[in-house]
Amino acid sequence: MKRAVRALVAIALSVGLLGVAAHSAQAEVRASALKVYKLNLNVKNGKNKTLLLVSESGRTLDSVKVTRSPQQAQFMTDGKNKVSSIAGATIQIVSSNGGDYYGPVVLGWKKTPGNKPIGQATTVYTKLRASTALTLNLGTITVTNSAGTTKQGYGKPSANSVLVDTSAAAAVRAASGKPKGVGNYGKSSIASQEIGAFARDFGPLVDPCGAPPARPCEPGGGETEPDDTLGGDKDDDGLPNAFDVNDDGDAKVDSADSTTPTPQADIENATTGADCSAIEFRIFTNFKATSTTFAGTINAYGIGDFQASVERSRAAITRSMTMVFSNIDRVCGSLVTKTEIKGVGVPYVPAEYTELENACNTGDYQFAIGSGKVCPGDPSNEFDLNPGGYDFETEGTLPSGQDTFQIKLTTEDGGVYEVTSSAGFVFVTHPMVVAYGTSLDGRTNVDYTLTQTGPEGTRLTNEPTIAVNVGQTLYLEIYRPQRLAIDGETGDFYDLGGFRYTPDIPNYRETQFGPSLGKCDVMTTVDGATDETGPDGGDSFVSDRPVDVTDRPTLILEWDLSACLAARSFDWVPGTYDFDIQVEPAGPGGNSAQKVKVIFNGAG
Repeated sequence: MKRAVRALVAIALSVGLLGVAAHSAQAEVRASALKVYKLNLNVKNGKNKTLLLVSESGRTLDSVKVTRSPQQAQFMTDGKNKVSSIAGATIQIVSSNGGDYYGPVVLGWKKTPGNKPIGQATTVYTKLRASTALTLNLGTITVTNSAGTTKQGYGKPSANSVLVDTSAAAAVRAASGKPKGVGNYGKSSIASQEIGAFARDFGPLVDPCGAPPARPCEPGGGETEPDDTLGGDKDDDGLPNAFDVNDDGDAKVDSADSTTPTPQADIENATTGADCSAIEFRIFTNFKATSTTFAGTINAYGIGDFQASVERSRAAITRSMTMVFSNIDRVCGSLVTKTEIKGVGVPYVPAEYTELENACNTGDYQFAIGSGKVCPGDPSNEFDLNPGGYDFETEGTLPSGQDTFQIKLTTEDGGVYEVTSSAGFVFVTHPMVVAYGTSLDGRTNVDYTLTQTGPEGTRLTNEPTIAVNVGQTLYLEIYRPQRLAIDGETGDFYDLGGFRYTPDIPNYRETQFGPSLGKCDVMTTVDGATDETGPDGGDSFVSDRPVDVTDRPTLILEWDLSACLAARSFDWVPGTYDFDIQVEPAGPGGNSAQKVKVIFNGAG
């Protein structure tokens, strides 16, 4: 899963100066004058939904909460959300109760001989065209659930609006009028010939810093294709990249896909209208088991109290999950003076914009979801983001990859910028060590039946002794961590393939006050062999699949930790060290880890 966000649920947001905003072939040339647009819409069956007006590049222009049915809704790009064009903007729906992304609003469909109704349409349209009029009446849309799901659907128009972009580049693939991405959050892969039928032709790329016409360039500038932004729809399935768990429509979900576009929104200056830098809006979670003797470790393939269940995940997430928000310095070349965040119906963050007061010593915002505190344990920087915190056991919910968040940045020059996205993917279990050793045949199995009860619950009676000598290969057989099934999938948990596994030894030092070894990137193993059975008996795959406890797939990691030390010019120092098995996505998304102890012996 992905993202808002894919990236849309730590969750971390990182915003940077990544490049000069690009124009789409359909967008009108931006004028320097910013405008106020008013969009009127009659909403039926939309109670307890929030509608977002999102620009073509992914910037949030306005939002409306629907509290009754029917309800007249009006969007206004007033205040600091003025834009120079409404071209390419879409309307997206989010649940006000729980914060899950719901689906897009369809505003028109392809005309066919006989003027067939939308219920027979295989091509629909969601984007607005360029307009000289500043007040747009979009008619009536009916919020319609997708069959077989409880949290997904779309806005169905009562008439074919003349205000939509009906160009080939704006076409959305549909079945019976429903966009193809609705019902599986865009997860399903798409045949290449099907994508080809909706391919965009942007023409040759032009150096955005060149002339004519010349325009300012930020450091690190570059061209961004519109379909690669949060507001773009790279696979034409109707879901913006911000909410699509497989935004390029290939065989890999975004979290396992290293070629997934970076979640970013192209930006025009909020005070002048000039094109400037992009904003990157990244969301991910940290979920780590750090106690000794595996206390609190859960996995779908575990046994007893180590076996994951929705209830155990609630307890573990309350105790240890964090969301990381990056500290954003500048937008459009101007210093950020205020950073605020809110959840769109998400219960564990404030519903109204709340300022992120102090960055942590790590340089970002570390938000402990359960306690509601940012920079917990840091007396100089700790503050409450959600006073009282959130107990997922009591509330009976879990963080979702489709939870929707908004960030608002205020800059020194008076600019205000809002961006919406979702996490798309969240780990809710940990990697679990099955066996370990310095040879495949001589591995020692971990016995999860030998337990005791401690302050953090069930733990192993004895700490596994994982010992290696200089030059020896450490073999670790593990169960992969899992995510929750998304709406429309079967079962509770899904295994995740295509991820990166890296040893992290944060407290290894040659001297008491020397630098730590930390993460051993040279030892990173990428799961996902082309064959289903790995060369060492492990079971490798490249995407995700439902958990099957009758077939417990394992992954075997082979790490020569002395090579890791050599790569960092560290000497081998005998001793016992904390050792994290870090699991990270190849694309965007959260990470999970399991702490073990490793003993560095002498030369042997």
